[in-house]
Amino acid sequence: ITTEGLSRTEIRAAYRKITASKENGEIVGKNEPSQGASDGKTNSEDIPGLEIGQEQAAPDEVQSIIDQEKCLEVNTQGLRSPVRRTNPARDLLLLYRDLGGRKLTIGSDAHETAFVGYGFEETRKMLKSLGFETYSIFRGRKETELPL
Repeated sequence: ITTEGLSRTEIRAAYRKITASKENGEIVGKNEPSQGASDGKTNSEDIPGLEIGQEQAAPDEVQSIIDQEKCLEVNTQGLRSPVRRTNPARDLLLLYRDLGGRKLTIGSDAHETAFVGYGFEETRKMLKSLGFETYSIFRGRKETELPL
């Protein structure tokens, strides 16, 4: 499920529907069987535009990052854990992209020299496959944009 082809208004409406359903205990996750409309529950696969992931960021929060021209950090630490994914995960990165976000930075949250840069190549390839073209590094608070 992607937000491709949806307007910002449609993305926000889909997110609000998912959030409201989740808060009311009415949501069925994408790996759970949907019992159909008769049970009054919403299946995340029935709502175009978003998957339910671990992180829940409202489109307005994501848009705020874009509007402030801040970089979204893609942290690779999760690739070293049993979840084997970046944080944020693919669904949030797609939302960021579809709302116009382009500025990224990549961090490894290493805490040990052995893990500095861990998963960078895998993350770089994933970001390119999602349509991102560049990432930023910072030295002395000065941003330098580099190709993925």
